Amino acid sequence: AALAAPVSMLDGSFAEEPFRVRHELNGDAAANREAVSRTLRELVQRFEWKGVVGISVTKEVSRRLGVYGDDLSALETGMGPILSGLLRGRVSFCHTVVHTDAAGYNELVWGDNADEARWRKQVVLVCTLGQHLGAVLFSDGRRVRNSPLTLRSVAPLGEQRPEEEKFEPP
Repeated sequence: AALAAPVSMLDGSFAEEPFRVRHELNGDAAANREAVSRTLRELVQRFEWKGVVGISVTKEVSRRLGVYGDDLSALETGMGPILSGLLRGRVSFCHTVVHTDAAGYNELVWGDNADEARWRKQVVLVCTLGQHLGAVLFSDGRRVRNSPLTLRSVAPLGEQRPEEEKFEPP
């Protein structure tokens, strides 16, 4: 599923109610790209949007669209042209980030830590929890390159993770 809403750049609030579009992704990257293309077109049309679009993606969505890897910069580099290509001619600009980065920037700019004095000259760890656990480091408000502290999947409570999926620090 995808969720979209115009966001105020001043305070991070929704300028309109969020709108969700559901789609199914399977093992066929080409079919998945078409499904995502339809979804993005529907979201852009819903808000009659012609401006800048920011898209956050997970590693799983990247994989299902045919972009593989653990390096966050490589995922953004691989996904950016795909997603901007799907919106070419419909919006003024499309920027893609990994969802953990988006959560981190949101926290630093609009969240409880939005006071620059709290994170200036500090290292901040931002984690996201969903089907997978994502984490990224920020130093002095900038993402630390090549710091994907990500687990492939979260084991159900009380179950052990397979040895090959256990986290090893970089």
